[in-house]
Amino acid sequence: MSSLSTPAHQQLLRKRSPRSTPRSGSPTGEGGSPKSAPHRILVLGSGNFGSCLADHLATSDLIVDVWLWSRDAATVKSLNEDHKNPKYLTDHVFPEWLKAIGPELPDKEFLKTMDMLLFAIPTPGLRKFLENISPLLDQDNLPLLAFVNKGIEAKTKALTLEIISDTLGPKAARQSTFIASRVAAG
Repeated sequence: MSSLSTPAHQQLLRKRSPRSTPRSGSPTGEGGSPKSAPHRILVLGSGNFGSCLADHLATSDLIVDVWLWSRDAATVKSLNEDHKNPKYLTDHVFPEWLKAIGPELPDKEFLKTMDMLLFAIPTPGLRKFLENISPLLDQDNLPLLAFVNKGIEAKTKALTLEIISDTLGPKAARQSTFIASRVAAG
């Protein structure tokens, strides 16, 4: 059973960031409601960089709902209850609307609702992680995939892009290359 199926997690999923509502001057539809729902972003990896990125996204002016996945149950609990990461950025208080999930991987249905998956997984563990999550992804309808890791895989000498292609397929690797070129172009 996915940890996202518990009543506590269902309640957490319904809690919205104050940023997930339109800001003053945002386009609205009939009755003042937003024309589109907030973008849903899942940051995978709760180390220094993943935690920092999730916090930045959750506190930005973007209209987004952000989840942070951790493989550590104590980190998930601490982020949801105390709004602190007990291992990284330990003095930082994360916003209460940042939702932590894990340690199990989210299920296929939850992943289908995401607009973006942001992978902040260290390169040495990336291949195994992608092999585990690949069966949960709809290869014909992938969300935006962004990878923020660097380096090479020690055993194979593979670069991140090669690991992505090997595990998620060439379509995912091409999408990741496109994102990098767009970011570099400004």
